Amino acid sequence: MPTRVKKAQVTIFVIIAILIITSVSMLFYLKTQPFAVPAQFKPVEDYFIGCIENKMNDGAALLGSQGGYINLPKFEAGSSYMPFSSQIDFLGTAVPYWFYISGNNIMRQQVPSLQGMEKQLSDFLEEEIKNCDFGEFEDRGYKISMGEARISTTINDESIESTISAQFILSKEKSSAVVGTHKANIKSKIGKFYKIAKKINDKEQKELFLENYSVDVLNLYAPVTGVEISCSPKIWVKNDVVEGLKNALSANIATLKFKGDYYKTKQETDYFIIDAGQNVDENINLLYSPAWHSKIDIWPDEGGVMTAKPVGNQQGLGILGFCYVPYHFVYDVVFPVMIQIYNEKELFQFPVVVAIDKNKARGAVKGEGFNEIETNICNNKATKITVRTFDSNLNPIEADIKFKCFNEECEIGKTVLNNDEAVLEAKMPPCVGSTIIASAPNYSESKMLLDTNEEASALIVMNRLYQLGIDVFVGGAPMSKDETALITFSSGDEVTSISYPEQKTIELKEGYYNISSQVYRKGNLVIGSQKTTQCVKTAAKGIFGFFGAQNEQCYDIEIPSQTLTQIVSGGGSTSEYITEDMLKDSKKLTISASIFTLPKTIFDLQSTYEQVENSAIDIGLS
Repeated sequence: MPTRVKKAQVTIFVIIAILIITSVSMLFYLKTQPFAVPAQFKPVEDYFIGCIENKMNDGAALLGSQGGYINLPKFEAGSSYMPFSSQIDFLGTAVPYWFYISGNNIMRQQVPSLQGMEKQLSDFLEEEIKNCDFGEFEDRGYKISMGEARISTTINDESIESTISAQFILSKEKSSAVVGTHKANIKSKIGKFYKIAKKINDKEQKELFLENYSVDVLNLYAPVTGVEISCSPKIWVKNDVVEGLKNALSANIATLKFKGDYYKTKQETDYFIIDAGQNVDENINLLYSPAWHSKIDIWPDEGGVMTAKPVGNQQGLGILGFCYVPYHFVYDVVFPVMIQIYNEKELFQFPVVVAIDKNKARGAVKGEGFNEIETNICNNKATKITVRTFDSNLNPIEADIKFKCFNEECEIGKTVLNNDEAVLEAKMPPCVGSTIIASAPNYSESKMLLDTNEEASALIVMNRLYQLGIDVFVGGAPMSKDETALITFSSGDEVTSISYPEQKTIELKEGYYNISSQVYRKGNLVIGSQKTTQCVKTAAKGIFGFFGAQNEQCYDIEIPSQTLTQIVSGGGSTSEYITEDMLKDSKKLTISASIFTLPKTIFDLQSTYEQVENSAIDIGLS
């Protein structure tokens, strides 16, 4: 074959190849580009794009109100120990926590990714566009057929873009058109809001700024650690302290701002300004409501009363010449904060749990995902234990059962009536010296020590609680409005105190009680500053000290001036066994205490305390 013929054939093959490649490229290009819809069908396409954009707005609103989720993560319930589920109910909307502490005391994070948000929005749109109603156009003679849609979504800082791949066949009379790709976009700042939210959350998890502010609030608005010059005990009602702390947290959390220009008023101090690593130009709210589930535990408290007793008024300490009241209370405070980024049209919000552990900020989360606070023994339930609960007359009582080993406590279940028994068969973690705890409404909590390293049974008797009203008489007459009383009921290892008249009821069970009272009257006892000398015996130096010789060393002590406004003026103590029959037939407990002359000097005060120590009180049930 001549060379020119061969060259011609090669040239033809090259031209054919170029044509094929060009055709495929054009076909691919056309498939990925919006089809130029004929004018006759433009209203239908416009309606379809408008319907998609409305659905995009709906999906973006869901993402914003639900912390970046349309489909919520798997729900995890809380517990009586840690009352936080994996979601917060905010005005009827379930919003997943980005950080929370689970019911079994494990720190968890569930922060959505931007890619995850885009995927959820795409899935949402694929379902929702099926609800676009073309009935109006069909009534006008259009025939419309749409195939299965596949949607890809991109969330930008200021917009959301969706590409819809769905064969859209339109026809009317003798005209028809096929559209394979549709583009829709809306203005939205959800992407920008999410990025701001992510930076705020990262700041919180690394530096715990919410916990640190809350520790400051705790120390400012609640009794934590301190000392006061007084010869009267300091008394706080726990419920009042808890409510006051909740209100203080609510007010102070709301004042926090992030570095930026979105707030109008100038702060007097930078204390309330947080630098989240960017200049924030969108509105941000931080919210905590006292009505939300919170956990506030305080130690020590006795029957809902926090008491700090004075030092210096006991026998043998009169030489001090003054009294002081030291106090130290330990708090566990766990509560939710909702963080909102918003403008006049859109909102992105996410909640986090703030935790103070023993007066200090909880530990920071290391990295993403889960971080266990401590090994949870409750996950290792291996030993079969049978628990039966009764009242003092051996009648079956249904009760909630908890298990405690060392410092870890977990829910086990509930004894249920079955064949005249209240019984629970359950597996518990192996533990030597564990405690089985039974609790039921109107009954005192009962405990039983039990080794659970092998199969065993527990029979727990529960004592019924009876609520009694309290009347206090001083010197044969009802207490005046200028008088208050601190009354303590001690039975075994249980101690309950009430501050009368703020508290006028108490719950008691059958048992032996040591009952004491101190009555205080308003007054104005001024103890001027003074100097005194106190001497102590010390061992002599050298060999003489070895044989017991002593030297006397003396110190000058300056006592500051103080004014007492609550002055002890009566009281006493007694011991009594109170039976269940006595409690069952009674509605009121009456306490009658002696009254003494109101002290006018520090020496009178010391004498009054001694009189209270040595006086008896009378009690009566009616």
